[in-house]
Amino acid sequence: MIRILILLNGIGLDGITDSVLSYMETIKEIEMIRKNISIKKSEKSSQEASEQALNIMLGFAGAFDKKVTWRMKNLGMTVRRFPDRQKNTLQYFQELLRYIKQNQIHVVHAHGNSATLAVEMTAARLGGCEIRLAHCHNTSCTHPFADQLLRPLFYRNYTHGLACGKKAGKWLFQERPFILIPNGQDISRFLFNPDARKSIRMELGLRDDEFAIGHVGNFSEAKNHRFVIDIFREVHRRSSQHKLYLFGDGGSEKAKVMKKITDCGLDSWISLEGFKTDIENYLSAMDIMVLPSLYEGLPNVMIQYQISGLPVLFSDKITQECQVTNFAHRFPLAIGAEKWAQKIIKLSKRDRDGEQESIRNIMTLAGFNINQNAENLSKTYRKLYKKIYKNKNMAILHK
Repeated sequence: MIRILILLNGIGLDGITDSVLSYMETIKEIEMIRKNISIKKSEKSSQEASEQALNIMLGFAGAFDKKVTWRMKNLGMTVRRFPDRQKNTLQYFQELLRYIKQNQIHVVHAHGNSATLAVEMTAARLGGCEIRLAHCHNTSCTHPFADQLLRPLFYRNYTHGLACGKKAGKWLFQERPFILIPNGQDISRFLFNPDARKSIRMELGLRDDEFAIGHVGNFSEAKNHRFVIDIFREVHRRSSQHKLYLFGDGGSEKAKVMKKITDCGLDSWISLEGFKTDIENYLSAMDIMVLPSLYEGLPNVMIQYQISGLPVLFSDKITQECQVTNFAHRFPLAIGAEKWAQKIIKLSKRDRDGEQESIRNIMTLAGFNINQNAENLSKTYRKLYKKIYKNKNMAILHK
């Protein structure tokens, strides 16, 4: 059995958590199918399947949002909470090292966006783990000094680089090789649903002639919510038929955003909807999405919007890799809120019904099918294990 430890810096309502849990959920389904097939075959194939089975454990440090508890329970795997990575770095390092050593972890797969992943990679190396995967999800970080300081240590201790996109990989690994693991999505889940559109618009009190603008994301500085409000203020000056819906929760900017909405006199036209476990239904109800982020890797929501057939305006600070369809429009932040508003008003509602299978094919070919990507990640784990541990054991036998 291949013992794998997935590491996250907190579990919340962010894109990294969502992506990691989605991969783990899909891998769990794939492993169940693989196990059932092997049982029906010979005893030898069943034994080989058992040796190659993935035993995935999840470790995290810091914050834990109870809104994702249901996903954790459904995974049915070992979950370990470590000391806070930022407040108790030494204790975190020591406990992580001890856990890796005691459980004889074969693969450590740590997610982040900077060379501070050196902490996990060093603990894994000292704990005897031979496969140390550093997975980058962004194109910048909020602690550049620590990132630059730790890069030499990071480069010495990770064994394989992974990234959600080419720009994210280049940012962290520079000219070193890395494996591309796109943020795959459950395409069937996010395809446009006309019944959901009808029921959710009724729930929101939206008339057929009203235009729903949406944004999904926690209230962090990177998501640039205050600029979203600036954009909508300009839209509202030109049209009373438009409404803005903000989906997401948590983050340091929420109180400031709420104050700005009130100060602008837009409380009746902007609705804070909070975190939705069925966000796909709300996407079906929207008419256009905005994503003027200050920085991102390859945001999950960009792919989800396009699967739903939604027009989306996204900032030039987000990689163009996520622009898969011709209804995704990349806009410079520097041109200002007025230009963004003018573009929103010019965009008419798309007839999204009837194009679902076409979009499924487009997104699959672009590499965003979670089923294919999870299968590839499983194969990567097994391939690296076979290459490193099997070869190592063979070398010991031949001594």
